[in-house]
Amino acid sequence: MLIKKIFLTYYKAIMFKKYVILLFVNFISFALYAQQDSIELAQKFYNNGEYQQAFNIYKKLSNENIDVAAFYSNYFNTLLKIKNYNEAEKLVKKNIESDASSPSVYIIDLGYIYEQKNQAIKANKIYDKAINNLKPNENTISKMASLFYARQNFIYALKVLNQGRIILNDKAAFTSQIINNLIAINDKAAVINQLLDLATISPDYLLYAKKNLAKALNSPSDFALLKTALLKQLQKQPDNITLAQLLAWQCLQQKDFKSALAQTIALDKRSQQDGASVYAMAEIFSQNKDYETASKAYQYLMLKGKTNPYYLTALVQNLNNKKQLLTEGGFLMPDMLTLETDYKTLLTDYGSNYQTLFAITGLAQLQAYYLHKPTQAQNLLLNALQLHNITQQQIAELKLQLGDIYLINNTIWEAALLYSQVEKAYTNQPLGQEAKLRNAKLSFYNADFKWAQSQLDVLKASTSQLIANDALDLGLLIQDNLTADSTGKALKMYASADLNLLKNNLTQALLSLDSIATYYPNSPLSDDILLTKAKIFIKQNNNQAAALQYQTIINQHSQGMYMDDALFLLAQLQEEKLGLTSQAQQNYQTLINNYPGSPYVTEAREKFRTLRGDAL
Repeated sequence: MLIKKIFLTYYKAIMFKKYVILLFVNFISFALYAQQDSIELAQKFYNNGEYQQAFNIYKKLSNENIDVAAFYSNYFNTLLKIKNYNEAEKLVKKNIESDASSPSVYIIDLGYIYEQKNQAIKANKIYDKAINNLKPNENTISKMASLFYARQNFIYALKVLNQGRIILNDKAAFTSQIINNLIAINDKAAVINQLLDLATISPDYLLYAKKNLAKALNSPSDFALLKTALLKQLQKQPDNITLAQLLAWQCLQQKDFKSALAQTIALDKRSQQDGASVYAMAEIFSQNKDYETASKAYQYLMLKGKTNPYYLTALVQNLNNKKQLLTEGGFLMPDMLTLETDYKTLLTDYGSNYQTLFAITGLAQLQAYYLHKPTQAQNLLLNALQLHNITQQQIAELKLQLGDIYLINNTIWEAALLYSQVEKAYTNQPLGQEAKLRNAKLSFYNADFKWAQSQLDVLKASTSQLIANDALDLGLLIQDNLTADSTGKALKMYASADLNLLKNNLTQALLSLDSIATYYPNSPLSDDILLTKAKIFIKQNNNQAAALQYQTIINQHSQGMYMDDALFLLAQLQEEKLGLTSQAQQNYQTLINNYPGSPYVTEAREKFRTLRGDAL
């Protein structure tokens, strides 16, 4: 019995103790939840800009001797917002005393209070002392610099980071933060020096240097600074490959392609490389339509010999390059004959097969459109259709090209037959729709305008936006002119001129266009004639005359359907051929502002930003 009483007494004592502990835990939990709710409410007031209400809560929490670490930053900023600098100073000093692990952050806050009170000398003394007392701790140094950066005190952020490099004995430390601060104070020369120093430490930093230089430099004068700095460094370190690569890159950014190529070739020779960097440069030159410099790059690669891995590719691309120059009016007859020889040499060396199909089609195009040898061109393509291992799509593309050559050779029905074969084989596919468009154009050239119109109406719904746009433009041309003149006499002359343009009979095409203006001065074809004449003048490399046609459309046909075409094509001509960059920029901007639905807008916006000097 006694044992039972003792057990019950002991049991009750234990249960009471558990009850007290549970009650205490619940009390603590309740208090913590209440504190968290208060912190969240203060946060809401702070986010809404209701700083006085936020202060009242933070002040109460602080008086309750709660650890302010959870809300220190917002509390400190709240005090600054309401300009309660005395309370802010108390808060900071209290945390300096209680948090010995990271006093530097609070010391910077103390200096910032004095800044806000216009006591700059006192603030700077605190900052300088904090920097002098820095410990070799990368995270602490970075955190302090970030605090200065956030408060736009870039000078002191740089002092912290440079001192950090010294005490860590690491010249490459904090480069990203240093660059950001230098960009913020617009010290381009210092940015350049930092990145060049970094690049000379190790070639591994080359990509990083290029990326940050592109971000920091955005005007010709900026890149001139870079060039000067690079040349000075190269005088001291003439064998530094990284600096030489940066110099080539700098030339490239300024579109000084000749200098970029010279630097890249010199690097290739010095490093005894296989020409990979030269080939990459050549591709960039071609994309920027500097075919002359690209051709020099390809020729350099070809001179390395047939065993070089880039020999054949360079040979092919050089031919494509010359062909592109030809189509843009950059070649005279001797150049055309040289290109013909180059194609034939390649076909002799490598044979006529599926791998050299590009050379066969290129040669056929050259002979048909520029050397007036359509029969030879036809035979080339007819033989190509018999090649082994070419795909059905390649066969269809050959038929379209052969059909075009039949057309310029005045064998109309053979052309129509080939177009129809491709259209039937690729019904409702872009290739078939392209064949249908060519058949419609054939009817247009043949003055069968109603049949052409019926085909074009179908093609307006093409899945290819380019085909749909071409069909719409030609359809509107036919419709507008037949409405104004049901006999279509002026339109027949225009169709004849357009066919001569296709045949590359440029003089005859111009005569036909001028005749329309003479015999039918009130024809709605006026802006069409101007646009077509511009195309002819560009083929003749008469860029001034082409620009005049576009400007006439802008001045006299501002409500016409070709206004956006004229603005874009004129701006492109001014930028790329005439060196009138400010006028080009203005025309791009007019197009962007006034014709937002134009298909040229995206490209015009990119070109406008480039001319303005934006870092893209």
